Amino acid sequence: MKHQSFRPVVFSVLFFFLTPTALLAQNKTPDLKFKTYHNVQYGFSLNYPSALLEQIKGANVADGIQLRSKNRKVKADVWGAHQGSTISQSYVSSIKSLPSTENIYFSQLKDNIYIVIGSNNKDLFFRMTTYQKEGSVNFQMRYPVDEAKLWMPVLQLMAQSLQPLPGSIKQV
Repeated sequence: MKHQSFRPVVFSVLFFFLTPTALLAQNKTPDLKFKTYHNVQYGFSLNYPSALLEQIKGANVADGIQLRSKNRKVKADVWGAHQGSTISQSYVSSIKSLPSTENIYFSQLKDNIYIVIGSNNKDLFFRMTTYQKEGSVNFQMRYPVDEAKLWMPVLQLMAQSLQPLPGSIKQV
């Protein structure tokens, strides 16, 4: 696994995360209806498009939710975890654990959050982890490069919707 120079597709992903959601109106995304997943144990919620992603029933994910597209090419997972390490250790471990076929285009650790974005030339992947006082919340998504126009705005909306529940774990 190695860091690569920015490529246009990944630059587009970063652009979406650094600009207002008004840009979504410029994309041809379907009119999406979102469901909200609530995790009381770890104190977070996440909105996801129910027409595009379905919850995997019976998945062994007591601490979160697994979502898949109907064709199973798109994977989105969100889960909470008790902290066994610092956020810096988790960030380094997240990068080191990627297979050698995965290229990182962007990674950043800041305060209580880190983001890693990359590709294996077939799929784009995104990972965001936030550390809160008593645990971490992890969100990762993987989708085919050739479906980026559809999934980039969906990814942005989902990542922005990841919120602590009122009265739950206080952020550091």
